Amino acid sequence: ADLEEKDAESFEGQGGICVVIAVAIFSSLAGLLMGLDIGYIAGVKSMKTFAHDLLQHDGLMELEDSVITMIFGLGAVLAAFPPVMQACVSALGRKGAVVAGGWFFCLGAALQCAAMNLAMMLLGRLTSGFSVGLLSGNAPVYTSE
Repeated sequence: ADLEEKDAESFEGQGGICVVIAVAIFSSLAGLLMGLDIGYIAGVKSMKTFAHDLLQHDGLMELEDSVITMIFGLGAVLAAFPPVMQACVSALGRKGAVVAGGWFFCLGAALQCAAMNLAMMLLGRLTSGFSVGLLSGNAPVYTSE
C-alpha cells in the first residue's frame, strides 16, 4: 500500500482546476474552428454579392461552389498526413503545433476576407483547412499528455 501511495503522489500536478479548464478550452480549438468555418462559408456562398464581387459574374457555378467547399478538406487532409504532422510536431512541439494551427486559421480567414479573386479565396480556404487538420491531429494528443 505504501508503494501505491508514493506512485500516486509522484503524478500529482502543480495546477488546479483552472489549469484543467484552460487546457480543455485550448484543446477544443480544432472543433471550434471547423464548426466556425462550416457555419460561415455556407452563408457566404449563398450571398449574391459573393459571386459578383469575387468571380465577376452572377451566381456561383456548381464547380466553383464545389471547389470552394472541397479545398478546405484537402488542406485538412494534407496537414493530417503523418509525415507532415510529424514534421510540424518535431519542429514546434505539440503545444506549438496547436498554437500554429490557430495562427494558420487566422491567416486563412484573413486571406478569405481579403480575397479579390477565386485563387486568393482558394488559398485562404486551403490554409484554414490546413489549420484544422493540424489541430485535429494534435489537440487530442496534447490534451492527453
